[in-house]
Amino acid sequence: MANPRRKHQPITCLTTENSISVTSLDRNNGLFYDFFLARSQPPQDNVDLAKAFLEAYLAPRLPAHQREILVGPITDREVGGAITPLKTGKSPGPDGLTADYYKILKAQICPILTTMFNDIYVSGNAIDSFNASHTILIPKPGKPADNMSSYRPISLLNTDYKLLTKILASSLQTFLPDLLIYHQLGFVHGRHSVVGIRRAVAAVLGAHSASSGTHPTLLRLDLEQAFDSVTWSHLFRVLSRRSFGQTFTDFIRNITRYP
Repeated sequence: MANPRRKHQPITCLTTENSISVTSLDRNNGLFYDFFLARSQPPQDNVDLAKAFLEAYLAPRLPAHQREILVGPITDREVGGAITPLKTGKSPGPDGLTADYYKILKAQICPILTTMFNDIYVSGNAIDSFNASHTILIPKPGKPADNMSSYRPISLLNTDYKLLTKILASSLQTFLPDLLIYHQLGFVHGRHSVVGIRRAVAAVLGAHSASSGTHPTLLRLDLEQAFDSVTWSHLFRVLSRRSFGQTFTDFIRNITRYP
């Protein structure tokens, strides 16, 4: 159930931007670190522009009664409900405790995790290693093995951390349909991308039939590294603007402050 040891496939050679081959494992680790660090830096936080946007964007806010539900104590039932669907056979985080460990010992672990999660919620104190992770590189199919851009980094998080974030996500799902405009289909339970495709096709066909000498155009935008482009400070401003309250905002801040 504990699996602290993993099989490693070392990357024995990398080619730098200057076409220099590097075979030292230590140097390769440093090259990867600098490469991905440069690509994961968030943009400079323009506070005035962000505040002006939030003031102009009249987005729905979380009602008081829903906010009280969101910040209510985490229950054994919620913890158990998060453990049950865990997929087995997945690589664990730094503590080496797999999903199998939690599923087999579910009855014994649920009360302990419930107490710990609520303690973090109330006290605001999460141990430094709670959201620690191991970063591994996944090779992209068909890409040259000596090119740093041919690898996709993923983080292996501890299972207890994933359980807590899953409980929070499940709680939020109840309120998201009321907070997000109907055009936003991703990450909202009950909304599907096929609806967006149908709307786009209908809009193009409608514009084409109504046009008189004009040519309707469909524009598709894809933001590069979209998730890495959002600053934590702006995320907390959005939570505040949407009336999630100080308690929930501080909780999110506490469990993400040791990246």
